[in-house]
This record gives sequence, C-alpha cells and structure tokens, in this order.
Amino acid sequence: MSLSKENKYPEIRFKGFTEAWEQRKLDELVLRKKSYPLSRSIETPNSTGYKYIHYGDIHTRVADIININSKLPNINSGNYELLNEGDLVLADASEDYQGIAMPSLLAFTPEYKLVAGLHTIVLRPKKEKVDPMFLYYLIKSPIFRKYGYRIGTGMKVFGISITNVLKFESLFPNLKEQQKISSFLNSLDSALALHQQKVDKLEKLKKAYLQDIFPKKEEMPMISFSNNQGTWKIRKFKDFIKKTGKNNKEGKDYYAYSVSNKLGLVKQSEQFEGSRLDDLSKTDYKIVLPGEFVYNPARINVGSIAYNDSETIIIVSSLYVVLKMNELLNNGYILSIIATSDFINEVKRNTEGSVREYLFFNSFRNIKFPYLNSTSDQKKIGLFFQDLNKIITLTRKKVDKLKKIKKAYLQKMFV
Repeated sequence: MSLSKENKYPEIRFKGFTEAWEQRKLDELVLRKKSYPLSRSIETPNSTGYKYIHYGDIHTRVADIININSKLPNINSGNYELLNEGDLVLADASEDYQGIAMPSLLAFTPEYKLVAGLHTIVLRPKKEKVDPMFLYYLIKSPIFRKYGYRIGTGMKVFGISITNVLKFESLFPNLKEQQKISSFLNSLDSALALHQQKVDKLEKLKKAYLQDIFPKKEEMPMISFSNNQGTWKIRKFKDFIKKTGKNNKEGKDYYAYSVSNKLGLVKQSEQFEGSRLDDLSKTDYKIVLPGEFVYNPARINVGSIAYNDSETIIIVSSLYVVLKMNELLNNGYILSIIATSDFINEVKRNTEGSVREYLFFNSFRNIKFPYLNSTSDQKKIGLFFQDLNKIITLTRKKVDKLKKIKKAYLQKMFV
C-alpha cells in the first residue's frame, strides 16, 4: 500500500530522487482538445489517410500505447482537429466502473491523420510540466481508478465528464523522475507484451497441429506419429465409454471440484469464496476416480470437460456427468481430441433443449471422433500435446506473474 500523501513520496522510489512530490490538479498540467462523435458507421476498409480512436477500441486495447504497429480503423476523410504525439485519449463511457476514463497514448508521430472519435476525451499534456507516459500510467493506477469509481455516474453504462477528469488531484514528482518511472513501467509492459505474443503463437501452433494430426474423414492425416501409420476411422464414443460417477453415499470427505472451460478441474474452495456446496450433504456429490472424465452437461459446448489425472478421488456436483474410456483409447489422446473445434461442433450438434442446451450421457455416446487403432500411436499423440500444453502453461504463468508485478508497481509507485 502506498504511503499517505502527508509523506509526499511513494512506497517504491528510484535511487537519487529525494524531492517531495507536489500536489497538482490535472487541469494545470494538460490542455483539453477536441473529440468527435464518430461512430463505427464512418469506418471504411479503404486507406484514406485518416484513422480514428473509438472508445470501444480503447477498452479492447486496440488503442492502448499507440505506435507504428497499432492497427487503428480507417475513416472517411474530413475537416478534423488532429491528434499529436503525446496526446492522451480517454474513454468517457464504460460498461463497468473499472473501465471509466481508461487511457490510450499516442506514442509516436503517425504518417496518417488521427482523430478522437465517439465517447472520448482528449488531453494534451504540457510537456514542460508532465511526461505524457507518466500521466498514462497514473491514470491506469489505483490512485485514479478509485477516483473514477467515486466520481463516475450511470446505471448500466458508466461515464465521466471532462470537467471531473480535470478536477483530479494527485502528487507529482519532477519531470526527470516522472520519465524514469514511465520508462520503467513501459519496459515492463514491453516484456509483458513479448510473453503474451509467445502465448498467442503457441496457441496458434497448437491449433494448427490439432488440424493436421486429426483427420476429418477416414484418411491419413497430414502429420503422422508412426511409420506403420495405423488405420484411422470415424467412430462414435458409444463403442468406447461407460458411465461412472457413483453417488458418495457414505458421505466421505473428499475435496469438491468444479469443471472450468479454461482451467479444467478446479477446487471449489479456490474458485469461490467458500464452496457453493458447503451447505449440501456430501452424499449429494458424485465420485470421480483417477483416470475418469467429467463434464458439465450445460457448458460442455464451451469446453467444460476435464480429466482427473491425479491419484486422488474427488467429488463433483450431482449435475455433472462422469465417464470412463475403455482400454482401446488412450486418455491423453482423448484429451487432445476434446481440444479440437471438430469435437465442440459435434457437441453442439448433439445437444438438446430449447432455452438452455444440454449434452447428457446418451447424447455424448453419439459424438463422432477420429479413432486411431494403434494405442501406442495414440499415446505418442497424447504425450506430444501434453508437452506442448506444459510449454503454453509455463509461458502463461510468466505472463500472469508479470501482470501481478505490474499491478504491484502501479500501486506503489504513485501517491
């Protein structure tokens, strides 16, 4: 937590800086510039020499720290007041309080003409008083976020006026220290972006492998893991699975889990504040043995299916479906198959229900999948994707760690 403003310096500070930070109002440090109510209708696929920043693109980070690599929408040409390098463009509307006045920064001089569009506020920093990138990070910090939460208005859509933005007060260091802080945070952002790019590339690589390794028809795939090239056929799960998941009749105190479409099996104590099923008798749960699959019949269409790869018996909601593959299927191989778009399409084709669609066990049995009759080759495929998933998970953890580090610095480098 940052120290109080009475101390006039932040909790974390670079060596060599000792001056007290000074209280400033934002309207002393910036000039207000013009934005226009330009909606998506003005966009064009043609290059016109004009681009714009729409508030929606700020929220999706299409417009964040804008540089030569940023892909902003083209718009029809017009008589507009243009943005300059160093200008900040804030979204004055958001679907949640966290997004109020989320900033973007024009960090270079573009060859095209750039305009601020719908629901935006333009601030032009007085560069002799405030570093534009320091201001960008200050507006992203908890100091300003709390101010936006307190001052924002609205019920379904939350907003903030330019008048209230300019009333914001905070402590500012001298220009040199501002630049040191903004340079450090920008370097952290660059490292974060680099690792996120690695994750994105690995995900694309995995998607390509899934397409090339599993055939859509009874034919040889583009990539084979065996010189023997075992026979591929399109089969249904009904020939290979059985329903399991007995009720925990004795009420044994196993850990309760939920199925997440992103994380697989997750302890309910970690997913929720307390367990949703704390008040239920343990006899209302289903048992999932090691080596069994479990899925949420109402959410398997978005990938909520998981495998108990632990050596521990767990329990899940009685609404879940638990099943086991027979000895003709390698579990790692099946885990790879359920990550394909073809599997999800098959799920959607077999669901039933009008308001909410469900995939019950009898319908799961009819799902088609590419069957390879060599269990040793199945194992090779499963291990290949297991290793690839480990690399992706490790890289994701690096991204998450950098995000936590950045969040901590944003809390402790501003007052």
